[in-house]
Parts: sequence; C-alpha cells; structure tokens
Amino acid sequence: MRAYRRAEVASLVGLGVQVFLWVSMTAIGRWWACPAAIAAALFVAGGVPTWLWLFLSNRRARIGRSKALTAGRERPPKESETAEEENATGAAQGWGSSVPFVRRVLDGMYRFGDVVTGIVTVFYLVWQGSALLQRGIAARSTAGGPKGDILLGLTLTAGLSFLAFVLGRYFTGMSRVGQWRLLGAGAGYITAGAVVIGAVAVGFALAYFRFSTFLTYLAIVIPALSVLVGGEILLVLILGFYRPHRPGEVTRPAFDSRLLGLLAAPQGAGKVVREAIEYQFGLDLSRSWFMRALVRAAWPLAGLSAGVLLALSSVVVVEPQEQAVVTRFGRIFGEPLGAGIHLKAPWPIDRAAVFDVCLVRRVHVGSHHPTEPGGEIYKPNIPILWTNVHGLGAEELMIVAPPADLMAAQAREAAAAGQGAAGQGAAGAAGRGRGPSISLVGGDICVEFRIRNLLDYVQYNGDPERCFRRIAEAEASRALYRWDVDTLIGMGRMKAGTALRGKIQSAADGARLGVEVIQVGVTGVHPPQQVADAFHETVAAEQERETAIQSAGQFAMKVKTEAAGTAGQADRIAEAISALERLAGAKAPAGDISAKRAEAEGLLSDAGGEVARTIADALGYRWSRENSERGKAQRFEKELLLYETAPETFRMSYYLGILENGLADGHKYVLVGDRDRMIFRFNFKDTSGQMGRSSALAADGYKGKAR
Repeated sequence: MRAYRRAEVASLVGLGVQVFLWVSMTAIGRWWACPAAIAAALFVAGGVPTWLWLFLSNRRARIGRSKALTAGRERPPKESETAEEENATGAAQGWGSSVPFVRRVLDGMYRFGDVVTGIVTVFYLVWQGSALLQRGIAARSTAGGPKGDILLGLTLTAGLSFLAFVLGRYFTGMSRVGQWRLLGAGAGYITAGAVVIGAVAVGFALAYFRFSTFLTYLAIVIPALSVLVGGEILLVLILGFYRPHRPGEVTRPAFDSRLLGLLAAPQGAGKVVREAIEYQFGLDLSRSWFMRALVRAAWPLAGLSAGVLLALSSVVVVEPQEQAVVTRFGRIFGEPLGAGIHLKAPWPIDRAAVFDVCLVRRVHVGSHHPTEPGGEIYKPNIPILWTNVHGLGAEELMIVAPPADLMAAQAREAAAAGQGAAGQGAAGAAGRGRGPSISLVGGDICVEFRIRNLLDYVQYNGDPERCFRRIAEAEASRALYRWDVDTLIGMGRMKAGTALRGKIQSAADGARLGVEVIQVGVTGVHPPQQVADAFHETVAAEQERETAIQSAGQFAMKVKTEAAGTAGQADRIAEAISALERLAGAKAPAGDISAKRAEAEGLLSDAGGEVARTIADALGYRWSRENSERGKAQRFEKELLLYETAPETFRMSYYLGILENGLADGHKYVLVGDRDRMIFRFNFKDTSGQMGRSSALAADGYKGKAR
C-alpha cells in the first residue's frame, strides 16, 4: 500500500509541476512577446493528459488494492517480485478473480484510458505543432527579439528549466523500480520540458547580446518536435494492436514516448532502443547472434562511419548556377568557389556555404507583404480593383505628393494673396486656401535582385536580404514622395520604377550588400478604397478632357491639311506670315520685308489644298479680268477713232445698238405722224403679253393708228 500511495502522490506532484510549467511559460511568452516561449508552453502542456492518466491509474490501483486487503484475499508479495510478476502470480492463484472490482478497474484503465489518452495527446501535439510551425515559418523574416527585461526572462526560464530537470531526474529514478515503472512516461515529458525551456533560456541569453535569430528558429524547432512526438505516439498506438503479448506482462502505455525516454535517460540510449524493439516486436535481441556480432563490430563500424563522414565533408559540389564560400574556423578562406567539385579541410575545420548566384530574388516593399518568403501578396481569383480588398494582409498606404495642379493652384493663390495684401492678413488668406501637403496611395513595389559579389553578400551583413529589404523600403519612401499621386496612378509609375531602381542600387552598393538590382516594378497603384469613387470621377473628367484635346487636334490637322496640303506646310506658312507682320509692325528695313514676303509667297506657291486652289482661282480670275479689260480698252480706242471720223453716224449707230441690245425682248411700235400731238390708249387688261390694240388721236381732227 505504501508503494501505491507514493506512486499516487508522485503522479499528483508531476501533474502539478507540469501545469505550473505550462502556465509559467505561457505568462513569460505573453509578457516578453516571445513566440519560442509560447511554443515551449504548448509543448509542455502535452504532458498534462499523461500525468492525469498516471494519477487516476495509480489512485484506482491503490483503491483496488485497499479493497483487496480489506477483503483479506491478497497474498503478500515477495521482496524480489516486481509489480508485473506480483500481478501475474496473484492472478494465477485466484485472488484477482475473487476481487472482480479490482480487475475491472485495472483492465478498464489499461484498455480504454490508455487509448483515449494516446489519441488526445496525438491530436493535441500534431494540431498545435502544425499551427505553430506554419506561423513560425511565416514570421521568420519579420520576427524580432523579446520585449521587456531580458535578464529577468533569462532568470525565470533558467529557474524553471532547473526545476523541471531536477524533478524529471527524480521521477526517472523512481521509474526504475518495477512498481513505479509507468512514471517513466511522465518523467520523459518533464525532462523534455526542461530541455525546451532551457533552450528558451539560452535564446534569452543570446538576445541579451542582440542575437535573436536563435529564438526565431527555436519557434520553429519546438513545434516540429511536437509534431514528431505526436507522430511517434500515433505509430506506436497503431502498432500496439498487432504487438505480440506475453503472459503476465503489463502493457506499456502508447503515450509513453520512446523519443522522450531518450532525453530522460540519455546514458542508456542503447538500452532504451533495445527495450522498445523487444517490447514492440516480442524479440529478445540480447540473445540473438546478430546483436552479439553487432556489439563486437560496433566500434569498428563507428570509426568507419566517422571516417566516411569526414571524407564526405571534405568534398564540395557546386552546381553551374552556384558559388560557394569556404570558412576556416569561422573566417572566410580564399575566393568563392565556382562550378565543379572542390576539396577542402574536413568538418569542423572548414565549412562550405553554397549560394545560387543566378537566382532572381524578390522582395515586396509596397502596401502588401507576403505571408511567407517568396509567397504571393494578392488573394487568388480576386481582381485587383480600386474599390475592393485584394491583398492577403492589411494594406499599408504609402505617402506621395499631392496632385501637381493643386500645388500649382495653391502657389498662384499664395502669390496673388501676397501681392494683394500684406502682413498677417495675407498669410491668413493663404492659410485658409491651403490644401493637403501629402496624399496616400496603395500599391505594390516589387524589387528583383540577385547576388553580384558573393564575398560582400556574406561578409558585411549578417542577414543581407533583410538589410536589402530595409534599404528598399527607405529609398521607396523617399523617392515616392517626389511623385504626385496623379502621375503615379497614371503612366508615370514606369518612370518612378526606373528612378527608384537607380537609388536602391546606389544605396545597396554603399552598404556593400553585393547585390544587383534587376528591376523595380511599381504596379497596382490605387487610391484608398474610401475615396476611390472620387478618383473615378476625376479619371472620367481627365478622359473627357483628353478626348476633347484629341478631337481638337484632329480638327486642326484636318483644317491645316485641307488648307495647305500638309500640317507642316500650313505651320510654315503661318509662321512666315506672322514674321512678315512683325517686321512690318516694327518698321524693319524694306529689304528684310521684301525677303520675308518673297519667302511667304514661295511657301504659298508650293502649298496644296485650299490655298493652292484659291491661288489658282485668283490667278485665273486675274488673267481673265486683265484680258477682258485690255479688249475693252482696245475697242474704246477704235470707237474713238470712228467717232472722230463720223460723229453723227457714230451717235446714231451707237443709239440703235443700245436699242437693239437693251430692247431685244420688249414690244416695239412704229409711229407714223406727228408724235407730239398723239394720244395713246392701251388695254392693260390683256394678259396675252401684248399691249393690245392701241390708238393715238391727233389734235385738230387728225386720227392716226398705232401699229
């Protein structure tokens, strides 16, 4: 009874210590913002179900043994018997079957509690390990050191690690006793917790000296260990259904990790492995000829393996697109190695680091950042529009200059206010009309680079890619503020990318990063979603203005072409005429005016289109008019000569010609008699086109007829 009670107390203490380590590391991880401490806390929490099962199992066993002793049916065990032998002997003698309650409790504990606890432990370790592993890999490039007092965190984690190590060794010693053998499962978890917490303490110590990379990678290694232990427990749980059972053998719990057992008893690693194989497959390896031969050849094989490994570590294979840097005792030794097979001193004297110098690397320094190195920044199957959220993460807006037309208008208003007022009144007027001094946009700035000088890349910066990212972010922030928002949203972003490439390259050369900037792309520039509709209206107005300008240009081209044959000829003619008018207005010398007039006339004569047609019509009209007027002048000279020769005849002929030409379409009447005393009567009602019958009455009874 004393042994069972002590096992129960030990299980309860182990459960309390496991919970205490879990809560303490969680508090440290939250307070110091340390993902590695959070991962260690969640790993330690995986041992809570194990200790809970051990406590319940030992308690039930103690209660069952107490009932058996009360009934007076238990045989006192021999001093040399283990718990398994004692149970087997008791069952053979019949005391176990006479106490059905004890057997049902123990059988239920081993048959169902073992499986349920194993499944819960596997699910927890694999689930939390996978989640933390993905998060640690994603945050590897952006993770920083712990916050707060690092020395205090170092002290706490070191104390917790020491406490867990001492208790783990204590429980490991108890598990060597047959009746307390099951405590080894919990001892493995506490010892593993001591190791991971100690690793966190080492990380705090390194972070104190500003080397936080160890904690960053520790946040990946601990979750990977959780997944590994969970996978091992799952494999043992599955193989347990097919494992051969020996009579009187106490079944080993599936959640009793063999890997953690190596940490709990490192001095007996070979023994732990041998016992695990014998237990799982029912073999006695210590008596087989293969094991005896393997033991005899262990040291020669170990030496041969070490020699082969050292020989392999002396060979460096470099691919055609790669270069390698050899370090001897931590210092760079020689020049970078090119493609081929090279020899070096064996490890750990020389170490070789191989880099792909032809690989085009990419960093994003705009509004969106990938969730993992080399990952995407936009949501799949989502169009990149101004009005929707298309980035995987939160969008970080970039500061740029306000619109150029707004700044120009503000400058004009300030100048007008300075001329129209003086002193404080002018400043107040300018201040009231002042607009924003910055603008905000979203967009992606993708910088592609590759290694140009491998020695500079590995020698002058501990993390060259992170340093390059910071340089690119700083140069992008400075360069983009010189570009206004309208230019970046439009076609100006191509020029901005070209200018930014040169600035980033100059800054990287100054920091001796040894990289070559291949391309800088400024893409997806857009205004914030809250004001995207207003920008759409502005873009529509800009398009309408551009359409009007293009239409006016087309109309001007059409008019110039129709006027002078070609637009260039029309521009030259207009310039020549304007120059002639300026010379005439400035009262320039006559020679200059004549020369410019001749030049303009020459251009007009060479022109086509409406100008050529108008000039041709004018020349034709001039020729026709000159010939007509010349003919009239010559006719007048002939008529004058005729008039001087026979005036009366000329006058009568001219008179009759006028009558003939002027009255050609009218009715003519010949009057016979004295015209001075005639009276005419007409019938104006006649619509036949004739005057009708007319009569002329002469005075003094004279009567004549009109025909």
